[in-house]
Amino acid sequence: MSRVFVVLLIFAAAALIHPPLRRWVQPHTETLLRPAYRQYASWRLEEITRHLENQLESGRALPGRNAFTPYLERALLSESGARDPWGTPYYLKPEPFSVRVGSAGPDRKLGTDDDLLGRKIGTGKLHFPDR
Repeated sequence: MSRVFVVLLIFAAAALIHPPLRRWVQPHTETLLRPAYRQYASWRLEEITRHLENQLESGRALPGRNAFTPYLERALLSESGARDPWGTPYYLKPEPFSVRVGSAGPDRKLGTDDDLLGRKIGTGKLHFPDR
């Protein structure tokens, strides 16, 4: 019994990390893996937020909302790094004096209650292109 659990745990971890396997497994296991996906997306939001803070600290501009996905693909050296566990691209959510990185969450729709948002970046007026 414990071997079966270990095998299932390894398979779940592989499905969480490896995008092609995740796409194949996801329709069958989404309810079971939702908490793990939410945690993984939260970790990625924090990683992306730290990366953008480093951009600002070194005097570079933030990418525009429309250029954010290609920017992440280049910066993280992977197409899958620019997408949340549900396959939706991470996005930038501008606010009056800050910006947040967001994930559309399990419903894959922006601006709904299940969206995940990273912490605020910036304390003053941020300027970034809207390209």
